[in-house]
Amino acid sequence: MGKMFAAAFNDGEENIFDELISFIEKRGYNIFKLSNVFPINYLKYDSLSINVKYRTVEVDGKNADLTNYEFEILYLLAQNPGQVFSKEQIYSQVWQEPYFGAEDNVMSLIRRIRKKIEPNPAKPIYILTVWGIGYKFNRAALAEYVVHRRIILDLFSKGISIRDDGKFNLEEYMHNLIYPMRTTSDQIPYENHNLWLIDERLSFCQFISSDKPFDNKFGEERTDILVLDSPVAIAEGKNSGVAYDTVIIFELKRPMRDDYNMERNPITQLIDYAQKIMDGEVKDCNHRKITVTNSTQFYLYAVCDIMPSLERVLDRMSFTRTPDRLGAYFHNGTMHIYIEVLSYDKVRNDSEKRNKVLFDKLGIQSNI
Repeated sequence: MGKMFAAAFNDGEENIFDELISFIEKRGYNIFKLSNVFPINYLKYDSLSINVKYRTVEVDGKNADLTNYEFEILYLLAQNPGQVFSKEQIYSQVWQEPYFGAEDNVMSLIRRIRKKIEPNPAKPIYILTVWGIGYKFNRAALAEYVVHRRIILDLFSKGISIRDDGKFNLEEYMHNLIYPMRTTSDQIPYENHNLWLIDERLSFCQFISSDKPFDNKFGEERTDILVLDSPVAIAEGKNSGVAYDTVIIFELKRPMRDDYNMERNPITQLIDYAQKIMDGEVKDCNHRKITVTNSTQFYLYAVCDIMPSLERVLDRMSFTRTPDRLGAYFHNGTMHIYIEVLSYDKVRNDSEKRNKVLFDKLGIQSNI
């Protein structure tokens, strides 16, 4: 009789998972990875935004205040655009119990959802009725969102390729593509940045600063991208003085740069930034102290190509390479620091994989 092995990992431990999978696959065993079927954590359709992690829905930036069942129905339909669900199917999947003719419950909740998210509930544009069958989420509402991602991924691929003049783009090109420089999350909405290229979850954090000097003072050190997050129960988008639960720092470098050494490299740069925050020396761009504790988790990401000079640095610092050899990682449990180096190829390839189901659903192909 066959045996099944199940394993679960916390956030930030995906590379351990990859190593385990690689070890098992080399020995010829079949693998079924639940991570391949996890739905995307953020859905955006015109003015409607669905945040799966925090189970919130916004319309034009305002909370729609959906109940648990309302959220489950909307999410079921929205993650399957164009697919028609009968009232029985909706009830069975949301309530997780036999239907027994409870169509009034479903119809009542659909009406309530429409009142909360539709510009005109009498003429819905998101949740459509398929007469005699049930309901579906408007497939056309997904198109603009997915087409935007396809365009950005194509621009990303062009950005890391050599130009006609024989040179590579500067760091600023890639930085602005991922997150506009000299801005914060207080100034730009979700749809104006592309942190999803790296990780969908980055968009749900309390505060994001891009190329802003510490304390907003000219000449002060600045991180390329700084992400601060407090526990969900207290996160309200502003620095309230409460210690941050998570600090994420990004350092981006010019594609194909190859002049690093043990003193000058993005890893040392990231650790120095983190140490200053730990020592209480840093204020955010609003002049508020960035408060952390001994349990604050730091995630440090260097987005740069792993060229020979950086490979030597990684080896000397005892980094572990990812199975695809396009990245590397190191974890310091004592300091609560997780460091990952992501090559531009890895960022692109992983993002393509995460978004493949959306591109396939709409038949959207790369123009490169």
